Amino acid sequence: MMDNEKTMLTADFTKQVMDKIKALEEYYYNNEYVKDVKYEKYYKEIVDLIEKMPETIEKHSAYADIYALKADKNKEYSEKALSEAEKSGNARVIFDIKIGNIICNDDYDNWIREIDKTIVTMEKLKANNENRISYKTKRLLRQEVSLPSLKC
Repeated sequence: MMDNEKTMLTADFTKQVMDKIKALEEYYYNNEYVKDVKYEKYYKEIVDLIEKMPETIEKHSAYADIYALKADKNKEYSEKALSEAEKSGNARVIFDIKIGNIICNDDYDNWIREIDKTIVTMEKLKANNENRISYKTKRLLRQEVSLPSLKC
């Protein structure tokens, strides 16, 4: 196979994997965070596909996106998602994980310091215009609650 054909197949495969991740995110967030048998099966299939991707920034970004879906209740997945997001520059996942941790922290005096650190990280990554606000963040922003009263 010629290098050009291999590049085309790789790019197409990567796009297909990213589309599957987006579909799973939409399913998860549009179904009130339900993790049913269908979700778990699809999640596992996507992880298997990511493992087949070539070693690229996109692979780390895909891992960050998929691990972030399980990060809400699982510290291990939260740490994996953050690690992969930092490797790939996936600002959306970094934002979701770090802001989620700040919101769940009862030390309100620490909020400003942590948010300032997160903003610096986000400014470094702003050149990546493909990062998007997640459904989780949009949902949080739609809620009319004051952050200090929000508990996890």
